[in-house]
Amino acid sequence: MVFLVVALLAVPATHAVGIVLPLSGPRQQRGQMLLHSIQMKADEINGAGGIDGRRIELIVRDTGNQPELSRKAATELAADPRVLAVIGHYDNEAAAAAVPIYDQNRIPVFLPSIGNKDSFANSTWAFSGTYDDASEAQIMAVFIKLIRHHEEVLVFHTSDIYEDLWAAFQHKAELIGLKARGIVFASQITGAVAADFVAKNVPSLPAGVQAIVVLGQSANGGALIRQLRERGIKVPIYGNSRVSAGELFEVIGPHTQDLHAAFPFMFDTGSDKALEFRREYVRRYNSEPSAFGIFAYDGLGMIAEGIRVKGASRAAIRDYLASLDSPTRAYDGASGISYF
Repeated sequence: MVFLVVALLAVPATHAVGIVLPLSGPRQQRGQMLLHSIQMKADEINGAGGIDGRRIELIVRDTGNQPELSRKAATELAADPRVLAVIGHYDNEAAAAAVPIYDQNRIPVFLPSIGNKDSFANSTWAFSGTYDDASEAQIMAVFIKLIRHHEEVLVFHTSDIYEDLWAAFQHKAELIGLKARGIVFASQITGAVAADFVAKNVPSLPAGVQAIVVLGQSANGGALIRQLRERGIKVPIYGNSRVSAGELFEVIGPHTQDLHAAFPFMFDTGSDKALEFRREYVRRYNSEPSAFGIFAYDGLGMIAEGIRVKGASRAAIRDYLASLDSPTRAYDGASGISYF
């Protein structure tokens, strides 16, 4: 009698995607918003039958936005052979700590809110889902000079990883004839500006200054704006997108007059798909998503499309993302067309 032994290759029941976000600590609210957005896309894909009959599974890790915990989470996910790709990290420091691990382990990571090139400059496996910080700062300088017709501005900027915004703003300002004076203020992500910072550093507005620019975060930038207004400084104030995100209005209170902010995406000018995303998000979670939420939603959509088009492997997904390199070779998502 002859016995045949047949070895069956185990096929994963799901397509696993790692999610690395600050779900505790000062950035909890924003991390939760990104997770909600990603979950919406996963539910949409799974509700339509998944990919090749397999559901999307989200393997979630909380980093508290801390670099060391980000490295730990990246190491864990990279070591899990089920995980095909990663979405996450909210701030530059956390992303910069984790990206080398993704590169070493050859696992693609989509960064929905990271626009600082220094966080992933040498990576061939990290893909930014948002605009470039330096480009934003340069566009702000052009807008302030050529559209708003200001000749001289006072620029408050942090000295942390976002300092490239000031360098880019300063460079563009020189090219277009906009005078820009710089003042460094508190760089802690969660820290507020010292209560007497403006009184000590700007007892009165320097002669010739027609506007103020704030390059920082919503917590410290908001505290600075409030101090400026409470000191009676009434010139227009322009903030980068990080200033306008998060808890800005909670920090500045009633001081919203003549306050302007850059931002990469507005739902009110978005497509029908963008408006539907927003409606569904509000219906589910009774709160408003940010631009980074819809970018994260589209990030999972890109990864899913990579699995469909190229295959269920890390290298295949990475190759698909890298192939999105022009307006004619782009992913058409809820936030518009996306390419790298």
